Amino acid sequence: MYARVLGHVKSGRCRKAAESSGFTLLELLVVVGIIGLLTALLWPALGRAREAGRRIVCVSHLRQIGMALTMYAQENEGDFYPPIYGTGNPPETQRMAKLARFGIKESMFFCPSDPNLGPQSTIYDPAEPKSHSYVLNALDELGLGVGQSPSARHIDNPSGVILVGEKKPSETDFYMSFANGETDRMLDQTRHNGGANFLFADNHVEHLRVGKSLSPVNYWTLSDED
Repeated sequence: MYARVLGHVKSGRCRKAAESSGFTLLELLVVVGIIGLLTALLWPALGRAREAGRRIVCVSHLRQIGMALTMYAQENEGDFYPPIYGTGNPPETQRMAKLARFGIKESMFFCPSDPNLGPQSTIYDPAEPKSHSYVLNALDELGLGVGQSPSARHIDNPSGVILVGEKKPSETDFYMSFANGETDRMLDQTRHNGGANFLFADNHVEHLRVGKSLSPVNYWTLSDED
């Protein structure tokens, strides 16, 4: 008898312990709410961290482009890139293909933050869309003609002149002319948290807030004026 009573008492205690160890619906809702709150608080930070990573990749691509342009210049009397106006006006892709032998892979022409990259293997193919993320400074103020290109001999202050910037996805040109008023149409100045990356003629890459590549100093010209 005593054993049976003791057994009932123990089994009752086990049932109560099992019942008390479970979560109630209210407790589960509280836990879910806390998880949701933490996610809402951390999500913007995670987004900024991802964008910071993409910005670093973009800077790396521009630096590699800068190294290739330097090697191209060493073999072409200081000219930074293929002629803006080619003989017979060949497609821009055909002119840009001259950079391939200096180590510029097609993937380097793409910024991971570009919202509309499109096909990433056609920038050297004149028969395909010219999908790319960067644009070269034409420096039209030099009055260059057919077969000519901006050169190191034209630039007295290489740390103050932009060679390559980020362009809008809707534009397909490889060259941009400040003299012809193409900056608003072509430049993407907000791709990286309200700014963009720029490659200068001395091969340093700088992140500038929106508008800062044009004012108070205009880095797209040789005159340092707005």
